[in-house]
Amino acid sequence: MITSEKVRKMVRTLEEMLPYAADEDSLNMHEPAVCSDHVECGTAHCVGGWYLLAKKWDGNTRHDPSLEDEDWDSGADLMARDLGIDSRYDLESWAYENDIVWGNTRGLDMFREHFAYTPGGKEYAKSLREVCDHWLEVADRLDERTPWYRRWLVWK
Repeated sequence: MITSEKVRKMVRTLEEMLPYAADEDSLNMHEPAVCSDHVECGTAHCVGGWYLLAKKWDGNTRHDPSLEDEDWDSGADLMARDLGIDSRYDLESWAYENDIVWGNTRGLDMFREHFAYTPGGKEYAKSLREVCDHWLEVADRLDERTPWYRRWLVWK
């Protein structure tokens, strides 16, 4: 089950990549490959690719051989599991079926299109920061929909 706490933890993980994804050109939702070389140079990745790097890249090496056979879908599946969902397909379905919580009707495209992320009512996310902001809004909406007594049990 997706909870606001899991979402916020996932966002903190993704935010570790913000120093490497500072400009708008670093978010490319149509980039399927994950670059294992020279990540710090401003390479573009999609959301799944950035999440994979956040989870696996050691941040020190300029070439990480463990990422050579990985792709965006590995990061998407890692994100889903960290949120308590079995697969990226189930996560996309959750966002589509819970469009009020997701914030729009485009949740099925969360790993394919910029317009799946609409932080602060924007037309679409242009940067990884804006993707993180969208997810934080999802966490806030999850809090709003969670009864106070369930939140209290989670806090304890």
